[in-house]
Amino acid sequence: MNAKGTTDAETEKRLRESYIKHATLAQLHRWFQYFENAECGLANHVDTLDDEVSARAIDTNTSGLKAYLEAITPPVARRRKAHVLKNQSIDISADGSIHLKAEIDILIPDQMSKGNVLRLPAEFEAILAPTQTVLPKFTEIRITQSGPEQTPEYQETYQNHRVRSLVHHFTAIVEDPSRNPEPFREVLSDEFSLNYTETPMTDFESVKAWVAGALSSVVASNHQIHDVSFEVTTHGDYLITVRMESRALFPDGSGITSKNTQTWTLTDNPADRFPKIRKIIIDRDEVRRI
Repeated sequence: MNAKGTTDAETEKRLRESYIKHATLAQLHRWFQYFENAECGLANHVDTLDDEVSARAIDTNTSGLKAYLEAITPPVARRRKAHVLKNQSIDISADGSIHLKAEIDILIPDQMSKGNVLRLPAEFEAILAPTQTVLPKFTEIRITQSGPEQTPEYQETYQNHRVRSLVHHFTAIVEDPSRNPEPFREVLSDEFSLNYTETPMTDFESVKAWVAGALSSVVASNHQIHDVSFEVTTHGDYLITVRMESRALFPDGSGITSKNTQTWTLTDNPADRFPKIRKIIIDRDEVRRI
């Protein structure tokens, strides 16, 4: 925000690119899931990939989707493993291509030493291309591993990736400047309640009105997610807490910031692209005009 009370060019650029970065993270978290849970169908993984995807890792060097699938479908490629995402960066080129870099630890139970775990530090680099939907697709994947090292603890990461894929995807479609309500259908359960409005939204018509009204009054927005925590209920569903800080830009150059804590209740079928939202309750801690 400059002295005149309007948003500077760099901040506006960050706001306008935010939905692309959330969509990219949604795809990254989805990509991991196939290798972590046998119940995740191949179709969900393929949905993150461009038809011409190329991939390179220690034991893989493929070009095209068919060759890629032949490399990842043998049983050894799907043995139990986890991916601990340590940090990531995303850059968007002028042509729309998305450059993703991440540091991860790949954890694999050591088949030769019962009770021990192999940790493979790795650099994950990828290029994604925009599509007709909000979700981009991987066109290039490069994984450079070091190690392995032994570590005494195995950390399950599937549920974390599953939850975060939804959080980032939902945030992306909220921020998407196309203001298309249709993608919300996929992530909402048959019965839902979202209290983003004074009267909670409980049907798709109210969601459409929200998108056409409140969301469309914003030129661009950014939701910075500070923390996502969750617990699994006795029915196998998720209860998650999302802490975030958001910033919205209005047509006159003014803006608004808010800090809030959201509680989400989710139901899940691992074969679906994303879990589904039953309820969101939002507690706004601070709202400020800028």
